[in-house]
Amino acid sequence: MSEGKVPSAKRVDERKPRARAGSKTTPMESEYPPASEECAIGDSDEDDEEMVQVQRTNTQNRIQRQNSPDELRRKLIPFHWGPMLHPLIAADLDACVALEHGALPDQNQAYSGEQIEYYLRKCGGLCFGLFNTYPPNDAKEWRITTLPHARAVETGRQDGSKSVMFAHIVASLGKHSVVTDDDLRFPPQWRDAGSSSNPCLGHQISGRTICLHSFSVCPEVQGVGIGKLAMKAYIQLINKSGVADRIALICKEVASLSLYYVDRKLIHLPSPSSASSEKSVSPTQGRVRQRWLDLAGTTWYSIFPSL
Repeated sequence: MSEGKVPSAKRVDERKPRARAGSKTTPMESEYPPASEECAIGDSDEDDEEMVQVQRTNTQNRIQRQNSPDELRRKLIPFHWGPMLHPLIAADLDACVALEHGALPDQNQAYSGEQIEYYLRKCGGLCFGLFNTYPPNDAKEWRITTLPHARAVETGRQDGSKSVMFAHIVASLGKHSVVTDDDLRFPPQWRDAGSSSNPCLGHQISGRTICLHSFSVCPEVQGVGIGKLAMKAYIQLINKSGVADRIALICKEVASLSLYYVDRKLIHLPSPSSASSEKSVSPTQGRVRQRWLDLAGTTWYSIFPSL
């Protein structure tokens, strides 16, 4: 190779300082061969890439935590969350009516006060509400649909805590494996014990199917797992009690409602053969789907496998 100009980078690296006479030489950084530029740049790029990936992962994890049901619930409920599932009684009627009409955008689908009262009085042992203690001083600006109907937890309690309902489940017993037209009705003179009413209408004491009429969550706290919590606890309670063999419901073909049940493997759609053998809802009810869950040998954690 003919002598010529050497690249400046190499020229700088190849030059060595001359030692003065009688002086001691001290090694300098320029005396050592530098790391390959290509290698140095490559390592730097890999480090930067790894750092970017770490930051991206941390950001995604932070967003997931912020959007998790627990975090969202903490933002919506500014006090201790320790809900309990309690049987509904007649004193809960006003709260149930407020919740029913507040949770359903289509008021034509909401149960009337008389319908809810019928279920609370005739089959209250099957109707439950998800309650939580509410200390007024801890959240003075907090509001929820059922708050005006909250009841004092204990008489004379110093902090004035009340029990407020977040969700309710209204149900009765039926004799068929699916919900029928007769299950959706109730005797018009049900308040009069002496009246002769149709024994096939409404709650059937000897039935073995839980007919789920209303499952509602306060609109202010929807989407944070409260509905799933309430339903999981209800199924576990009914399953352990042995009062029924299955839970059945009808629902209109609303995407969000159908997905809620289908994704969690909660309610199964019957086959045409099994549906045709039962007395079912009439076409006048609109496009509806029959769904049920057999309770025999079922445990709550197998219903929600992801929990």
